[in-house]
Amino acid sequence: MTRLDVRGHLRHTLVGTGGVFRDSIALDRGKVMVWQAVYRGAVVTGLVAGAIALGVPENALGLGAGALFVALAGEFQPIGRRWRLMLWTLLWSMLGAYLGGLVSHYALLGVAVAAVVALVCGFVGVAGPGAGIAGLLTLVIFTVFCGIPENPVDALNTALLMGLGGLVQFVAIVVPVMLRNRSVVLSGGEQPVPLLRRLRPHLRLDDLMLRHGIRLAVAIAIATSLGEVSRLPNQYWIPMTVAWMSRPDAAGTVTRVTGRIIGTVLGVLLSIVLLDLAGRQPQPYAFAAIVGVGTVIALVFIWAEYPLAVMGVTVLVIALLALLGESADQSALPRVVDTLVAAVITVA
Repeated sequence: MTRLDVRGHLRHTLVGTGGVFRDSIALDRGKVMVWQAVYRGAVVTGLVAGAIALGVPENALGLGAGALFVALAGEFQPIGRRWRLMLWTLLWSMLGAYLGGLVSHYALLGVAVAAVVALVCGFVGVAGPGAGIAGLLTLVIFTVFCGIPENPVDALNTALLMGLGGLVQFVAIVVPVMLRNRSVVLSGGEQPVPLLRRLRPHLRLDDLMLRHGIRLAVAIAIATSLGEVSRLPNQYWIPMTVAWMSRPDAAGTVTRVTGRIIGTVLGVLLSIVLLDLAGRQPQPYAFAAIVGVGTVIALVFIWAEYPLAVMGVTVLVIALLALLGESADQSALPRVVDTLVAAVITVA
């Protein structure tokens, strides 16, 4: 290769990298949601604070996850369709949490089931954006509880707590609209095409979404195996991050990976600052407040600015872990390392 060729290749690489970075931090102002995020974040914070008040802070994760996932489901859809998507997303997320807990004690079975769940959740996006979000959230929560060893009773408990948290958020979103205009809520809009009819045309190996599901299954299996073999603390973080970052197209995946790394680093730094402000021995309600801050940031930017949304998610996760007794020093640096490992698996 001549010097001119090398320079041209280097210029092309740098320009491409700059384009990915710009795409990763591009803000879609039309999708920034402040008041909705504050309102829904208050629900999540209230549930976490309620668990603390009742002396069961360990229930905060299930309650908060259910409320957060319902808040994410069906956004930008008419309310008559959205409330149905919220309930379906909640149901599938509960099943994902329960199934993850059931296989959490069995390494090989956990890896095999994780691959199947990833294949289904990745492929189901062909049914539409609502189904894609439901599949993503189901896979995320499965990977989390697959990495947290639970007995069957605890797994069922977690799923029910998610259901309770999700229903509280559902009521908080839907009831005010129903009180203003009941007919809008009850109208279902166009009759949806049956799910199997939407999936059937894509059952061929050259289909983009089926190939995405297969790649995702392989990546999740590798990430889950790595967590099982290494016995890393919070071993779910790597497969969970792979689930969040994977996209059907290569360009979208690279953009998402870049945004995830940026957001995780920012989230770790913000978490350290907030926990430091809370004092050496913060009260449990201080953790609830930090969870609220992270949730609001995540919901404000989830559709508009991915790195900032990841920053919020990182803050709320670290705050929840701190509430459960894990110091920020224990969880901050591993989050960054795990994210980098997940990035390599995702783009490989």
